[in-house]
Amino acid sequence: MTDGVQHLITCVAVHNHKYSPNGAASYARSALRWGITHSDNATFFVHNNHLVRRGLFDEHPDAHGAWNIGSHKVTYFSDAGGAMYKKAMTNKNGFISSKAAIPAGISTYSRAFADVPAEDVQNDSEYVVPVTIGNPGVTLNLDFDTGSSDLWVWSSQARGKGNRKIYQPTQSRTAKQAPGLSWNIQYADGSGAQGNVFYDNVMVQGVAVTNQAVETATTLSGAFQTDVQSDGLFGLAFSKINTVTPSKQNTPFQNMLNQKLLDRPIFTVKLDKGDSGGFYTFGHVNGGVLPPGVDIWTTYVDSSNGWWEFESRAIMIGKHEFPRPQGNTAIADTGTTLILLDDDAVSAIYSAVRGAVLNHAAGGWILPSSATVPDLYFACGDRYFGIPGDDLKFSTCSSKGYMFGAVQSRGSNQQDIFGDVFLKRVYALFDARPGTPRIGFGQRDFYST
Repeated sequence: MTDGVQHLITCVAVHNHKYSPNGAASYARSALRWGITHSDNATFFVHNNHLVRRGLFDEHPDAHGAWNIGSHKVTYFSDAGGAMYKKAMTNKNGFISSKAAIPAGISTYSRAFADVPAEDVQNDSEYVVPVTIGNPGVTLNLDFDTGSSDLWVWSSQARGKGNRKIYQPTQSRTAKQAPGLSWNIQYADGSGAQGNVFYDNVMVQGVAVTNQAVETATTLSGAFQTDVQSDGLFGLAFSKINTVTPSKQNTPFQNMLNQKLLDRPIFTVKLDKGDSGGFYTFGHVNGGVLPPGVDIWTTYVDSSNGWWEFESRAIMIGKHEFPRPQGNTAIADTGTTLILLDDDAVSAIYSAVRGAVLNHAAGGWILPSSATVPDLYFACGDRYFGIPGDDLKFSTCSSKGYMFGAVQSRGSNQQDIFGDVFLKRVYALFDARPGTPRIGFGQRDFYST
């Protein structure tokens, strides 16, 4: 039951002050999250359920048919006959004979890439939002994620909980287990989270979403165990990509709409740089975010894949327009840190920066700390929205005097990903009107925090 009142909800996005940007580790996370596939510019990518990377050693054997790979675990590839063959080995003496690694019928290996260990993937959440579940309620810090559609939490049923807050469904008077329902989120490297489903009340800034499916983790592995700031995930994509089986469940946002809790079928996102001034709103637009005279411009969303996906036909590098492939689309994702584009667009951006180089050993494209960088603009429907050039300098990296680039390759994937680097410079509107969903952006001040 609802109280019959429509609400205007504002949730503070609390900045994790222990978060430290790490470009290569953020890129590795993106590769896992989106299953980035091989391309010339992709340092991190997924193949045969392995997250692998370039740059830790030579990709080709020496004249004697051996690689100097140190003690890394290695995945070897061959392009022979147009196929890719794999053999994973851990080398102890620093060298491995190519003959020892070659499957029958294959004459040479053309590449060797290192497997990426879990500790090299950045999983700390930069922002979390407090949400209360159950009665009596427990308040958990959740990662609000526009790129997924599950509400899952650490629970009393999970192992290795440590000192984190957990949801205990057996202690909630309003919890009801959903017989026969389970959920399972898997990343491309095999790490994941899974468990049971309960229906319970979820309080978002004092507004109760009743009978909400809460996915309680019983097993977590790999990347899902290492985020110590977040107690779970609050998915905000479309419910069609919810992972509960055999019956997909509505997201909390969709249930807010179904229960007529909101004045309008929208939510908005304002992320900030380095403080706790960011927030999410539900049911309304905060009129104080954008400079006077600046409006939110919307475009149509293609929700067929379950994401907030829209057309992006070009980028602007300074004053120069660079067209994108016909039908190119982008996904707005608060769960990704960087901006991911196709190889041609990435190369065009860094070609405009003196001294920028693709350095796989450093994790991807890097640029001199002192470089002058043109402002960058990204088409969202018929309008451009941008980031200042200095935002391309995402973090320090392993190469002295260089910064890790905030724009990296999406590999051979088909969609761009506009992550937090982009979203911090706009005020984003997500409009779930039935049949014709839209997304909109308003350009915030380039130099505000």
